[in-house]
Amino acid sequence: MGRVNYGKFLNGERKGLLGEVLIDGKKQINWEMYPMEFKQPFIQAASASSKWQDYASDVKRPALYKATIDITENPPKDTFIDMKQWEKGVIFINGFNLGRYWKKGPQVTYYLPGPLLKTGKNEIIIFELHQSSSEIVFSDKHNLGPVQHVTDDDE
Repeated sequence: MGRVNYGKFLNGERKGLLGEVLIDGKKQINWEMYPMEFKQPFIQAASASSKWQDYASDVKRPALYKATIDITENPPKDTFIDMKQWEKGVIFINGFNLGRYWKKGPQVTYYLPGPLLKTGKNEIIIFELHQSSSEIVFSDKHNLGPVQHVTDDDE
């Protein structure tokens, strides 16, 4: 998600496909890549799709997850989404891109402003790259992770 942009590691960090693509140990040839642009039309189409399936805990690949939460407060209050049980991905609330998360942190909770929510049903779509959790946890407290001090970029 991020890249080192300082110090001696600046030119050594590479991302993307850096070698052969293997599936079950077999080299893949003549394959195509399709971008997943998480723009409003894509999220709306995904939300409206009739192909959603019930949650399966054994999924260990990129997947979209959809849930709803019913809010009775009027107006809804600010909250935080705790993603410590998830691995790496993107959170959408009622079609709004709340942001990216990554278990490596340091951030654990993600601020969800009350005005993004509505009284009644609210939709949550999560794109998880690796391993999902069976629950989405909300909290009234933030957790930005431990404080990390950087003293020397040459270490």
